[in-house]
Order: sequence, then C-alpha cells, then structure tokens
Amino acid sequence: MSVWRSGSRRVLGIVLYFLVFTTFGFWIAFVILTTRFNDAGTTSNSTPYAIVTITNSSVSIAANLMATSMIAFAACEHLVLQSQSGVTMHGARILVLLAESGIVYVLIQIIRLALTVSIVPSTVPYGPLDTANMTFGRATTMVTISGSIERFFS
Repeated sequence: MSVWRSGSRRVLGIVLYFLVFTTFGFWIAFVILTTRFNDAGTTSNSTPYAIVTITNSSVSIAANLMATSMIAFAACEHLVLQSQSGVTMHGARILVLLAESGIVYVLIQIIRLALTVSIVPSTVPYGPLDTANMTFGRATTMVTISGSIERFFS
C-alpha cells in the first residue's frame, strides 16, 4: 500500500498529468504539421512529421502504461481484500475490466508505433507495409483516442 501514500500518490499524479498533457501538445504539433505539409506517400522516419508522430506515440504509450498499471495495482489490492474478507466486491471486477481494456489500448498503440517505425525510404509507396500502416493507423485512431480520454478522466 506504500504506492498510495499521499506523497507517492501526488508524484504519480503529476507524472501522469505531465505525460497526458505532453501527448496533447505533440498532438497539436502533429495536426499543425499535417495541415501545413501534405504528406504524400512513404517518407523517412527523420522528417519532422515522423519524429513528432513517433514521439507522440511513445509518450502516449508511457501514459497509458502508467495509468493501466495504477488501475491494475488497485485491482490486485481489491482482489486480495476480497479473498481475505470473503465478501464479493463489484469494484474489483470493474477495476479488472478497466485494466484489461488498458492493456488492449496499449497493445494497439505498440502495434501502431511498430508499423510507423518500420516505414523506411525504401518502403514501396502503397505497398503491403505502407498500406498496413495506413489502414491500421486510421482504423484504430478512434479506439486509441477514446482510451486516452478514458485514462485521463478515470
């Protein structure tokens, strides 16, 4: 229970808010770069657009991992308390569900980051890797955004 003492709790909260707001800041930079420079085809991972995208994904993954870990820790504490007391607690099941959904969101983000990093100048534009990157990225954008919003308000 030492993680939840007031000093540690404050530090964890500050770090989590820093990661969330940093992700939002990189998202604003991403939107500006996207609207100013029309990204046509496959590019190198050394362009400002790619650097902002990779950095934003990394910070977002860190924020989601931290939030999911905190929820999972609370779920474990509730499950231990539930097994010791013999009383069924609905809160423990809800926390486990939140932790599981957080793991799914983190896995989606890691796959997106891996696909983004795998694009190199020699990648064929609109080839299988490029198409997989664009398709997976666009298909999971709303899921990832809703996961980040869920973590922020939980």
